[in-house]
Amino acid sequence: MAGFIVNNSCGCNGSDSRRTILECGRSVEVANFSVGVDAQQTFTLARVFIDTSSLNTQVKIDFSTIVLFESDVDADDIDILLTFKLNRRCGTADPSILKTWQYRKKFMTTDLTTIIREAFNFSFCDTQECPDGDPREYFLEVTANPFNDFTGIDTATVNPDGAAFISAIAQ
Repeated sequence: MAGFIVNNSCGCNGSDSRRTILECGRSVEVANFSVGVDAQQTFTLARVFIDTSSLNTQVKIDFSTIVLFESDVDADDIDILLTFKLNRRCGTADPSILKTWQYRKKFMTTDLTTIIREAFNFSFCDTQECPDGDPREYFLEVTANPFNDFTGIDTATVNPDGAAFISAIAQ
């Protein structure tokens, strides 16, 4: 779904007006990490497509999801590390990583079980052009190796409700 906003308040004939495109993406999958597995696990959380061929090269990406994890009953030390990667694909080219963020929680607990449910979100501005004005695909991945990146964790899920949100606005 695309929306267009044209600013004609400049009093001109429209030749200097700026066009803005808003695209809302979709949630792709729930990331249920297999705790105790010694292997890198990667999930694609959300993606959005935007055609900027008729615009300048500024695209703002907004993303939001939920991180949910539960501690082991016998754990005193809790540590979880997740890596989020924002990728961009221009047309049919291979994707490139634009930015990475790390989500880390490390604490001690005296409770029998601790459940943490909190938001992870960001905004990012992409000013790089795609060759030949190709359409852009932005997608967000979350990666972890539970054997190395989780301590005292029974379950870990990102996007548990399947409602990750991603949008792109270009001007």
